[in-house]
Amino acid sequence: MPTQVLGQQAFYPPPGGFLLFYPNMFMNSLSQQTNLPQQTNILISPPSIYEFFENLEKIYSECNFNEAKTKFLQEEIDVLDISSFQDCDWQRLGIKLGIKSKIIKEAGKYK
Repeated sequence: MPTQVLGQQAFYPPPGGFLLFYPNMFMNSLSQQTNLPQQTNILISPPSIYEFFENLEKIYSECNFNEAKTKFLQEEIDVLDISSFQDCDWQRLGIKLGIKSKIIKEAGKYK
């Protein structure tokens, strides 16, 4: 009897030349596939720079972000600009390392 090769395994047709299917035969494998988490591409719109620094102050209440917020406002920097900053930009703004790392971490949510 001839065989057909499917993928890596040989398929042998059953005697009599027909396949037997029964109700719900594939339900187990289908139900497993439908329970997989769905990927969603939800974009979170970035907050205003005021809201951004308010969030930082709520999360890191022990830190003072006033100086950084003032500099961002003077330079008209928005949240999306932060991801493109180079070290020289941070140095020019005079932002302290600890404040910088917290700003970068929070801004990463809006990439």
